[in-house]
Amino acid sequence: MLKWLNTFLGRQNEEQSSLINDAFDLSEEQVEELLMVSCFDVKQLKVLRQRFKEVDVDGDNFISKEEFEQIKEFKYNPLVDRIFACFNPLTENMKKPVVSFKEFVKGLSVLSEDGPKSEKLRFAFMMQDYDNDKKIDHHDLLKYLQCITNVNISDEEQKLRVRCQDEEHEVGADTEGKGIDLWPSPKRLEYNENKIAALKAAKATHHEIKVYVDRLKYLQGEANLHKIVKRTFEDVASDVNKEYITYEDFLKAVAQTDFVGKLCINLK
Repeated sequence: MLKWLNTFLGRQNEEQSSLINDAFDLSEEQVEELLMVSCFDVKQLKVLRQRFKEVDVDGDNFISKEEFEQIKEFKYNPLVDRIFACFNPLTENMKKPVVSFKEFVKGLSVLSEDGPKSEKLRFAFMMQDYDNDKKIDHHDLLKYLQCITNVNISDEEQKLRVRCQDEEHEVGADTEGKGIDLWPSPKRLEYNENKIAALKAAKATHHEIKVYVDRLKYLQGEANLHKIVKRTFEDVASDVNKEYITYEDFLKAVAQTDFVGKLCINLK
């Protein structure tokens, strides 16, 4: 994914370079610090400073979550919220989460082709550790899987999901227990299967039937995700109760994969 150092940082014309030089308003001490915490050189930092200023629409020298989400390379990434949170893990404690230029540089450094493997792995772990407690529990992994699979859901589709969920509640089909592997309940699936059959028998419109067909597909997909989570913890977690995955567990799990190679951003 990441060829941006060549396309964005390494091929600037003289006019762009002049603009960057004019915009580089950091002290020597700040530049030295950034060189120490990233894999970028001075020229690349100048380009990133200019890009940061373009993203920082309100000019407060920070990038808000809303501004970050407008960066075209992140805008349509289903994990944009997690990427932002990992750029500055302290954002969850802020009334208005923001990322400083230093955090922006450090984050992009990790996601660059030259980013150290160890930092990429740590970043990947943080993306799945939603509550930032240094371990991945069942709900962390489930939220991560839901995030990367339930993409491009329209407002109308979301409303229909809520409507179906309310119907399931009214008929008592929401009988799940607390276990991660108990959702959705068989009664939810049965309710929607019966609803589809009844609507077909009544010769309802295609649109009316599709509402419950889509709901059933969603529930079946969620059931599969829950099974994946359960199986993952059984295979990976060193915890006796299989309740959480440590960073060491995570490293062993991704050791034979190309997971790190995919942790790159094509920032142009």
